[in-house]
Amino acid sequence: MIDLFRYAVNRPHGRLSGKLSKVDDDLMTGPVLHHPRLAWDGARVIVRALESDHLYGWLNERLGAMFGPQYHQALSDSFSRLWWTERADAPQAEAGLWRARLADALQQNPHLAGPLRELIYDATARLAEPPSW
Repeated sequence: MIDLFRYAVNRPHGRLSGKLSKVDDDLMTGPVLHHPRLAWDGARVIVRALESDHLYGWLNERLGAMFGPQYHQALSDSFSRLWWTERADAPQAEAGLWRARLADALQQNPHLAGPLRELIYDATARLAEPPSW
């Protein structure tokens, strides 16, 4: 017979063993961000914000500050394509373009993952608010 409780006396409450795990030391300093998921989430939020006139200027400023002036032009191009297209799948196509663009940017500059996550949170919150005309 196996005694499952034999070592229970020696364990601190809530731990499987008395040894500290790697999670407990200073090696893990922050959350792990999954870049492909972050790129998809960012792409979907950007396209939703483009469909909202009151967020375009704010988003344009934030993307340009974060990723550089080429993103100002990319956002403007996306806005124009969404505005003038008759394609029903235009938002999905734009989201695909932005996913690739953001994935490339995160691959070249992984340190931008945190600021991009914050931008996604901010944009999502702004999209949930009614426009203040």
